[in-house]
Parts: sequence; C-alpha cells; structure tokens
Amino acid sequence: MDEELDLPEMCAVAEKVVDGVVPFFKANLGAPPVLTKARGDFATEADLHIERKMAVLLESMSGFDVLGEEYGGEPAETYWVVDPIDGTSNYAVGYPMCGILVALIHRGEPVVAVSAMPFLRQRYMAYKGGGLRINGHRVPRLSEPTGARTVGFGSIIARRDKLFPMEWRQRLLNKVGIKFPSMRIDGSVGVDLALTASGAFAGSVTFSPHSWDNAGGVLLIREAGGIATDVFGEPWHPGSHGVLAGTPRTHEQLLEIVQSLELPPAKQKEL
Repeated sequence: MDEELDLPEMCAVAEKVVDGVVPFFKANLGAPPVLTKARGDFATEADLHIERKMAVLLESMSGFDVLGEEYGGEPAETYWVVDPIDGTSNYAVGYPMCGILVALIHRGEPVVAVSAMPFLRQRYMAYKGGGLRINGHRVPRLSEPTGARTVGFGSIIARRDKLFPMEWRQRLLNKVGIKFPSMRIDGSVGVDLALTASGAFAGSVTFSPHSWDNAGGVLLIREAGGIATDVFGEPWHPGSHGVLAGTPRTHEQLLEIVQSLELPPAKQKEL
C-alpha cells in the first residue's frame, strides 16, 4: 500500500460516489444526445449530470481534483479520472453494455479503481496491492483458460485517428479474429477491461487515448494477476493510447499479432 495514501479509504470514497449516481444512470438509459463533440462523439444529459455530481463529491470527500471526459481538468500528482458513462453510444440506444468508471491516479499510475456496470449488476473494485473484488467479493487471481478463449476488441471505425487508422485496426481485427474466433466487440472500453480482469475475456485490445477510459481497467487487470500494457507492449501510463491486456499467455499472443503487422505510420514517425 502507498504510504502517503489510505487506498482502502479512497476506494470507499469512490464506491460511495458511484452509489450516489447509479439510480440516475439506470433511470436514464436511452437518453438522446444533447452535445456533439469532436470526431463524431456525443454526450447525453445523463453524462453531463453524472460527471458534475461525481466531481463535486470526489473533490469534497477526498480533496483531490477531477479530470473528467465531459468537463476536463488537469493532471496532478494525485487526481481522479472519471468517465460518467463509458459506452455512451450503447447507453443512448438502450444497449446495456455501458458503465461508470472512476480511478485515482497517483504519481502516474492508477492506484484505485471502481468500474460499475449497473445493468449487468456488476461492480469491479481494486486498489493497488489489494487484489480484485467483484460485487464486494475477493476473486481468485486469473488462470489460463483451458478451452476456447474470448477476446474483446475495440472500435473498428476510426474517425481521423492518426495513431490507429481504420485500415490498420481492420488488419489487426482480422488476425485477432483468426486466432480467437469467439472475439467480441462490445463498444465499451470499461466493460472489455473489466471482463478481462474477471476472466470472462482472456484478453482485450482497446484504442482509446483517454486515461478515464483506460486507467481503472488497467489496475483491475493488474490486481487480478493479468498484464496490461499499451497496444505495442510498452508500459501503460496516463498518456498512453490504447490497452493490450489479458492473461500472460493471451497478452503474449496478442502482442505477437500486433508485432506481425507493419506499425501504423504515426507510430513509425515516433521511432
């Protein structure tokens, strides 16, 4: 446990804040878009309301600032990241694969995570060094599946994404699908990473560049005994684009697939 932070207490704060917004989240499934954002994304009034409430509660109860998807904020040594509705496109059409994500980042790494999927009746919670809990119950560390392995895959439609252009994603999709025929595309980074932490998915590939999408899931997977890096196998940090995650064997196989492709042009320029 971090000597400077009471991580169980911060986890309890995050859970209490999530408790405070779950009823509104559940009551507004199917809320229409009210705000169009860059790259064709949008937000509903539920996104805006939930983030406002969560930010006020987190800041007042912990003293740490919030960086959220809808209202922004600034990174600090210690700060919260919040996605009020992860999978907004799903939420807006009444598809239940969506959730509420909150994580505490301290000195560049996630140390507390709560990912709630109210319509699935599941809540995933972890703090650094404390293991993974689902619905309050400590779960065993991940083991390698003995049968078919399911892998979650992020969006294949890239709207002007320079790092992961649509053509590159589709080549990766094809190779991952051949290796893992029971692949799933759920439309929610938070759901994919949580299911990977639980072992329902053996692994996942996501492309989001946003810490509020990725940070909590990275910690959940690590505390479950899995591996979570960026898509290219480099250490994940709040500025990373995407997550490659899974059991050690599945992560290794997914990384081999990524490495078998020519790097996207933007990544080549970085090297």
